[in-house]
Amino acid sequence: MPLLAKPSDSTYQITDHVIKLAPAFIKNNQFRFKKVTATRFASILGLSKYCSPFKTWLIMVNLFKDEMDETLAQVGNIIEPKIRDYVSKALGIEFIAHDPRTVKFDCFKDNPIFGGIPDGEPLVNQQINYQTGLPMLEIKTSSVDKLKYATDQTGTLRMQKDANGLPIVVKKNGKYDEWINDGVFTIPLEYQYQLGLYLYLRKANAGVFAIGFLQPQNYFDPKTFNEHDNQIKIIKMTISSNLALDNKIDYATKWYNDYIKTGTSPAMNEADETWFNRELKAVN
Repeated sequence: MPLLAKPSDSTYQITDHVIKLAPAFIKNNQFRFKKVTATRFASILGLSKYCSPFKTWLIMVNLFKDEMDETLAQVGNIIEPKIRDYVSKALGIEFIAHDPRTVKFDCFKDNPIFGGIPDGEPLVNQQINYQTGLPMLEIKTSSVDKLKYATDQTGTLRMQKDANGLPIVVKKNGKYDEWINDGVFTIPLEYQYQLGLYLYLRKANAGVFAIGFLQPQNYFDPKTFNEHDNQIKIIKMTISSNLALDNKIDYATKWYNDYIKTGTSPAMNEADETWFNRELKAVN
């Protein structure tokens, strides 16, 4: 999806690599400006390989609509519930999976800046309960193999498939190997901050990651994913001082106030500018 508007007196202007929203645009759209979710939090901190703080700003002020590969979206919808049930049985903990529409896509309505939906929250007697140290659940899916991706004409990164509809493998076990650091299975810092934000908002300290590793056929037909046959890694996490989470929350709060509330973007870096100019051509 290209940019949703081009520069004009009623949308935005670009000066010295910075976008400034027009007062009319802010007035008509600010009620739809997005909050800082877990994924956006990591992007604002500069930890995402795919979304810079500048691009995150564009998404949050509704100048750009990021689209997800349909295959990956389908995989998440079908496989994540299987992983949640597997972890629930393995740990003996009941997790609630919030219905996005029921919670209106935000479990933190009282917070004006931060929001989103945790993948799973512990239930005790049908009530969310962190008081006994039960963990919040964060689910990730990853291919075992490194697969081929390419950007289409809309700027969306899409999985490339062969004539049989199977993803094209670039390197066997290549994606799994990226999770290994000095021989130890390691959760990327980006994901730690994603889970860390929601734990902070719940005033909780314990979390658990569940990473399900998919074979190529699971992308062709997600229903072939068997939570007992496919590898699922369960990694516990507690908020440590090394994350300096309070400082990162303060940083993201200031970022929101400086850029979202004012309608002024962070400055584009060179990669941002290349990407933005390509998107701008698509909308002109």
